[in-house]
Amino acid sequence: MTKEHEDYLADQSRRYLEHVRRLVARKDVWALTIEQDEALLDGLRGIDYTRERVSGGGYEDKVAELLDRLEANRAQHMANMAELVEVVDDAQRRIGELSPTHARLLMLRYVSDMPWRDVAERMLYSEAYCKQELHAAALVEMHGHLPNNWRDPEPRAV
Repeated sequence: MTKEHEDYLADQSRRYLEHVRRLVARKDVWALTIEQDEALLDGLRGIDYTRERVSGGGYEDKVAELLDRLEANRAQHMANMAELVEVVDDAQRRIGELSPTHARLLMLRYVSDMPWRDVAERMLYSEAYCKQELHAAALVEMHGHLPNNWRDPEPRAV
């Protein structure tokens, strides 16, 4: 296999893994959003809206609308979270099919989002070796485990 072909395969793997890294970050944001929605909904549900008010003007209707909107947002956040979790779990399974050293490197770097110096420290290698040689080899191996929609069957003409 030529160096150009290896670079081509590694580039496809890198794009997929960067996508996974962004999804992991987004998953954390969705989880926080869901927690905030649930806390707000719990607080609003705990208020007694049947008491008399000094001012009228349809306050109860506005609260009901807000509760409905929050409930719909929460449901959408939960659906988004389920989809993200499914994709990230699939990526972790695919990475787990690699040789142990390559799998560990890619999990630390892309799923745990560790900086290179921390990856190297955990793996007991130099940062340069992890970042260049080991990473390149892991990306080439990963190409064979990519989902079909992330893998181009034929390299482009150079």
